[in-house]
Amino acid sequence: MPDPAATAVTRTLTFTVLGRARGLARPKATRMGTLGVRMYDPKSNVTAKAEVARAFTEAARCIAVPLQAPVRLTVIASYHTPRKKLWGTAKLTRPDSDNCAKLALDGLQGLAYRDDSQVYRVECEKRWAAESSFTISLEWEEIPKS
Repeated sequence: MPDPAATAVTRTLTFTVLGRARGLARPKATRMGTLGVRMYDPKSNVTAKAEVARAFTEAARCIAVPLQAPVRLTVIASYHTPRKKLWGTAKLTRPDSDNCAKLALDGLQGLAYRDDSQVYRVECEKRWAAESSFTISLEWEEIPKS
């Protein structure tokens, strides 16, 4: 009997969210009098997650989602600069790369995968570019049905 791992096919889905790349902002808190504190997502987070979800939905028309397999996530956050000599070089200022990755993880949760615990590897790169964008690549192994 053939080994299932030997017959697995690696699939990749890459899509781009056009516009300003950003990281996930910290949650906000509001004091509720004597009832305590209410935590909520800032509007910028809600909007950014919706943009990621919309771009994924458009790109993922031909695959069965949410994925059941372990997922590898690659994020490339590109930031606009008019200085051509900087294009393609690393961006070392805010937002932090982990916040860019969190935006992609949270925006795809429930759509690309059931829970972000399925993501076994995350790579994030921030760089300067001619135009701002947020490119996300998902990679997973699919075992063909016999």
